[in-house]
Amino acid sequence: MKTLTIIITILTLFTSCSATYFYSTINTNDPYTYKDEYGRFVQEGDSIDVLYSFYGENAPITICVVNKMSIPIYIDWRRSGVVIDDTPSPFAPNFDSEYDQDDLINFNLYMNNPDGLSYIRPYSRYEQKVMELANFNFHQIPDEQFVKRETEADSNGENRLLNSLQYTEADSPLFMKTYLSIYEESSYISDPLIYESDFYISELIKGKKSTKPDSFQNGQGDIFLVKHKKEKRLKKIGEGTLKVAGVTATVIGNIAIWALNSSGEH
Repeated sequence: MKTLTIIITILTLFTSCSATYFYSTINTNDPYTYKDEYGRFVQEGDSIDVLYSFYGENAPITICVVNKMSIPIYIDWRRSGVVIDDTPSPFAPNFDSEYDQDDLINFNLYMNNPDGLSYIRPYSRYEQKVMELANFNFHQIPDEQFVKRETEADSNGENRLLNSLQYTEADSPLFMKTYLSIYEESSYISDPLIYESDFYISELIKGKKSTKPDSFQNGQGDIFLVKHKKEKRLKKIGEGTLKVAGVTATVIGNIAIWALNSSGEH
């Protein structure tokens, strides 16, 4: 038993897991959307406000809807979603139902499918994480593409020189549009209130866990993290090189797989 323990201990010591951390700053050029002091993206209206946050790992899309009216409203997640590379992905799966587009919306049908509809009381707010993105291939960008510079993500902190790339909307590795369908209680199916916005990655920082920029430490809504892990294992007898097991992210929420096509220096 003692010999087995020693072997296991040695294998543990010679097995290591390294990770590269990529921090992405999100921005928008949408004239109807602005970024607040918490990094959230806000669409402000007389009766409804919509706020978006991407803070966390793998760009979780969190949506907050504020109902300023004296009547309830309903978010239809099946008719809301995100578009990446011209591919729409709804926030909730569609379902078959028997109604015409000119009919009043059947709220009893929706309330029996709670994943498809959210009810917001008068003068209240509702927040939900609707989707995570995945399959970011940032690790494929050559190291020499990154330049040490001051970054937006750390501008309110130590303002360190960090390895980063900066993008415009035109050359960003990720551009996405969101659409949100909201009904008032008397709305027709064919006449929802549609809230649209668009977002893009404006900055990509490469580093380690300790690189964590100020905006990520403070939980700002305009930054997300992607970790790329490589597990290095002990070389076996007869093998010429070390085995490297890559960790592959899975797609969550039916988001379309996309690859990073940007390889030029910015």
